[in-house]
Amino acid sequence: MTDPITALGGAAAATQFIACGIKICQVMCRIYGKVDDAPARVRDQIQQVEEMVSIVGLVERNSALQVDPQISSILDRCLSRAKKIQDRLKLVSIADRDGRMRKLKKNVSAVFNEKEIAAMLEDLERWNGLLIIRIENVDV
Repeated sequence: MTDPITALGGAAAATQFIACGIKICQVMCRIYGKVDDAPARVRDQIQQVEEMVSIVGLVERNSALQVDPQISSILDRCLSRAKKIQDRLKLVSIADRDGRMRKLKKNVSAVFNEKEIAAMLEDLERWNGLLIIRIENVDV
């Protein structure tokens, strides 16, 4: 006959093993959901950066705003940050010619780089806000 304490210890270990398995399944489901949504998020982020670059281009072509050297400096910083974000997003952006495994790899990479890309986008938004404030204070 088995010792009751040994049986209880075995049951506790089995329970912990099952709980750990459930947690792993939950994490995998969350990651799968994020991986599944990654292409749409990357497309949205690319569009956001392209819109910012377009706005910077409009400001650069406005000769009345070129009087202020701080605006020029802010524009350079915005473009520099936008370029870095675009380079990062190119690495995780899915192309039509990408195979199934390459798409999966890029999606997983997008999920793991999500926080860093979001921080870069927030930084770009701060510079965008500073640009707007500076433009509002220019006497045209």
